[in-house]
Amino acid sequence: MSARIPTYVGVVVSFLFFFPFPVFGAASFVPLSVDTTNPIIGDTFIIQASASGVVANAAYYLKCRIGPSSGTTYTEGQTLNGQTNKWLDDTNAWIDMPQIVVGADGQWQGPISCRIKSSAVDEAKSIVLRACLNVNDACGTSFQSTSSLSLSPRSPTPTNTLAPTATNTPTLAPTNTPVPTSSPTRLSTPTVTIASIPTVNVEETFSSVLEEKDDTETTIGAVLGETASKNNVTPRPSDLLSEKKPYITTLLFFGISLALIAAFYAIKIHIYSK
Repeated sequence: MSARIPTYVGVVVSFLFFFPFPVFGAASFVPLSVDTTNPIIGDTFIIQASASGVVANAAYYLKCRIGPSSGTTYTEGQTLNGQTNKWLDDTNAWIDMPQIVVGADGQWQGPISCRIKSSAVDEAKSIVLRACLNVNDACGTSFQSTSSLSLSPRSPTPTNTLAPTATNTPTLAPTNTPVPTSSPTRLSTPTVTIASIPTVNVEETFSSVLEEKDDTETTIGAVLGETASKNNVTPRPSDLLSEKKPYITTLLFFGISLALIAAFYAIKIHIYSK
């Protein structure tokens, strides 16, 4: 019999360790205070809560529940799980909610991060806590606080959307229309009136010259003949040619002058005809 006592003691200790008994008194989680009673919808606020009469050394899931003060529906709250940094709705699974561990005396006190859903309206709200015992990573027995806190939430200030600054459309300078270049006025070709060139009858001129030459020769011959007859000198041909040179020179000069005059008028007519 005495040999079986240590065995019984070991079984009892193991049972108490794995299946702790609750301490005497009603188990409850109570919201004690909130850091602001006028939270902005969608912003975080902190609740201070406490637990009493719960299972010592046990883990509990916790969540915030918020709803209109005039009703009993609490679906407008969200709870922050600091381990996963996720905001959880009231309908999310218990195992996703944040956990707290109760002390050996069955007592606990600490903060819980909550917020009101952005879809809620800014009317008077009530907030309560709900807890559930973690049994093998699942929700065992859950219960809700019998006391609540009152909130008067505010709508967030609308963010002024900056109107885009109108971009000034650059005014295009008018393109100067090129002034057409005036075509040069063609000067009228002057009409060249060619003065009538006196017609020179070369044949008659030469005939008259020859006649004069013959008369001169006759005269010269007569004179020379008389002189020769007087002096008994016979005139030489070279003497006769030397006497005719002035007349030949005169004819050449006259012909050249006529040619120059004709060339001058021909060039003048050619220039004005362009």
